[in-house]
Amino acid sequence: MTFIVGQSYNGDTLYGLGGNQGDRVQVSPFAKSVFTHFQLPTNYDNRLDFLPLYKGEDSGPVSER
Repeated sequence: MTFIVGQSYNGDTLYGLGGNQGDRVQVSPFAKSVFTHFQLPTNYDNRLDFLPLYKGEDSGPVSER
């Protein structure tokens, strides 16, 4: 599981905050195309439905199988 924290400037990459990866929490890039759906909280307010541009550092490409 990962928590999406932002996207790339062109929107092709999503950045996820995840844990239990080498015993640390880190931000990793994922191609937007690898996601099939997202789980949102029951009371999610879609008026706030946007992703900020992620400008921080990431841990490098991640392979999700």
